Amino acid sequence: MIRTIKVVGGFVGLAILVLGNLTIVGAQGPPDFTKFGYPTVAMSMDITPDQAATITAGDRSIAIKAGTFDAPVTFDVLTSDPSTWNDKVQGRTVHDAFAFRVTDKATKALVATFKQPVVYTYTDTDLKSTDVILNTTAANPPVITQNTTPITFADGKASHSFGGAGVGWLLVSASPSAAGTSAPAAAAPSGGTTAAATGTGAAPTTLPKTGEAHASGVNRVAVLTLSLGTISLFAGTVLFMRRRVTGARP
Repeated sequence: MIRTIKVVGGFVGLAILVLGNLTIVGAQGPPDFTKFGYPTVAMSMDITPDQAATITAGDRSIAIKAGTFDAPVTFDVLTSDPSTWNDKVQGRTVHDAFAFRVTDKATKALVATFKQPVVYTYTDTDLKSTDVILNTTAANPPVITQNTTPITFADGKASHSFGGAGVGWLLVSASPSAAGTSAPAAAAPSGGTTAAATGTGAAPTTLPKTGEAHASGVNRVAVLTLSLGTISLFAGTVLFMRRRVTGARP
């Protein structure tokens, strides 16, 4: 009976240990877009959970509501030279090329999704009501698709909400073939590939399958599970060795 308990306990401990490892490995966060087309940190700000903030970087601003994050973070607005995307958007004019990198200040992990959307606003007298947002994934070359959430235009400003940091974005003119329509379709990118939309509007980000993944933070449940598995396995091993020593005595 005792031998059966030891064997079962050992298997249970091993299973918990493996499950804990799988849980931690599976907790992946967004890529760092400084490595995927947006190398410049245009502006950076430390934000606490109860803080509302507006980050301004050039002609763009990011409005963040209080309660958007569960812990203190550093919010980086990443940009690149719009001209570097010209060969990937087939005749469109790129007004702005940007991405977000949000880092938990305690764990240094990148944050994938926001509890509520942040609002991006870009000011430019050349903006038109036919302009659109394109998503770019963390790949070389990137997958480029049109963001399905409409832009809000008012007084020479374009505003759009984003619920995460899983893709980068391009604010561009309508494709030449659709310039006369109010909702132009995304052109097949040159130097990139087309795919189903993976970007964010007001909803949380759907993370791309390609690119460099980062741990999204220390998962307390996973760590607890891993610890219990380790303790169970260790205890089972000690009990087994003690029984062997006891059984070997004359």
